[in-house]
Amino acid sequence: MFAFSNHPALITVTQGIQDAFSFLGTTWKKWLPAAIAVAVFSMIVTAILGRAVTTDLYYQDPYTGDVFWNNDLLRRYIVASVAGGLATGLVTVIASWVFNATAIAGLRNRPVTLDTVIGRGALSFVASLLLGLVVAGIAIVSIIVLVVVSVAAHALGALLILAAVFVGIPVLIYVDIRLIFVTLAIFDGFGVIDAFHESWRLSKSAVLRMFGWGFMAALIVLGFEILGGIFAAVFSAASGTEPVATFITSFFSMIATVLGVYMMAVLYESQRARLDPNLYGPLPMQVAPGYGYGYPPTPPMGYGYPGNPPSPYGYPGNPPSPYGYPGNAPSTGIPGWNSGAPTAWPTPPAPTAPGGWNSGAPTAWPTPPAPTQWTPPAQWAPPAQPPAAWPAPPTPPAPPSAPTGQPDAPAPQPPASTEPPAGS
Repeated sequence: MFAFSNHPALITVTQGIQDAFSFLGTTWKKWLPAAIAVAVFSMIVTAILGRAVTTDLYYQDPYTGDVFWNNDLLRRYIVASVAGGLATGLVTVIASWVFNATAIAGLRNRPVTLDTVIGRGALSFVASLLLGLVVAGIAIVSIIVLVVVSVAAHALGALLILAAVFVGIPVLIYVDIRLIFVTLAIFDGFGVIDAFHESWRLSKSAVLRMFGWGFMAALIVLGFEILGGIFAAVFSAASGTEPVATFITSFFSMIATVLGVYMMAVLYESQRARLDPNLYGPLPMQVAPGYGYGYPPTPPMGYGYPGNPPSPYGYPGNPPSPYGYPGNAPSTGIPGWNSGAPTAWPTPPAPTAPGGWNSGAPTAWPTPPAPTQWTPPAQWAPPAQPPAAWPAPPTPPAPPSAPTGQPDAPAPQPPASTEPPAGS
């Protein structure tokens, strides 16, 4: 399965090369047998037919300068070249079917089957044949027009030839870029005609980007070709080792081919993600300058769950007031404070987009430690034992007694009543 180092819509050519190399290493059991089969077949063809030397096809008399062709050797060289080239080309095309099927299977997380390789491969061959016929027809018509105009007017014919060279070549490059996804689209499930439409749709407003990706892929392929040629040159120097040199050259060529297919598969999915945002969801927003986008470590602002914890409370920290208990949490925060909310943020669901992608970061938010329940302070209560009784007040002292020898003062008598007695 392809593991993208960034959101597919934002992936760069450098990241695409890294992802292609990564997928090359994880799927070696699928592409390596096909690459070895092509290399072995090329080695066998070279061993059987031999490598003809063109200088042996003719003889030039040093005295007269006449050239004499070796018709038997020339006939055998033509047959060997055509037969060997067709056989090797057929095996190479089938291997390319395996590479494209493996790339799409990695994007869609599905197995590579023989029916897919043969069936979709046959449709891609029909598409290539149809495209070749269209290009050949346009070229033939253009040549006929140029010849007719050149015969009628030499000056105008020369101008048309220059225009065809300086205008026709860029047009052909442009069309080739716009239709570069036809084979991948067919292996992705499109029909022949629909694949042309899909490639044209995905390449809309992205010609320069695709040209840059293709240029980098061409450089990588060229590098593998040069590396294979260096190793093959060691064996080509010795007599009778041409088949081994052919094996090395073909093997490195197959590695370059499969890597180029994987790069185009990354670009194919990137264009799909740009034009169809629902495939992988909204683009993640940059967290801070220099930190990149990342996915899924930092949820984009405004969507997802647990959303954006309010600053400066942190995570999980103190939920913002005024909800929960005991009301407004102190601004300084209480470690482990809980308002009755869930004890942990739920794990977000895994990406459901085809192929998926990963930046090497965790695929889910780490579960925070379970907060402890905040306990309110206990209310004041009277002591268990009542307080001791208050002490009795002291007894007041007795009044002082009369002096000795003096009669006690008579007790005061109440005044006589002025009311008449009862019954009078």
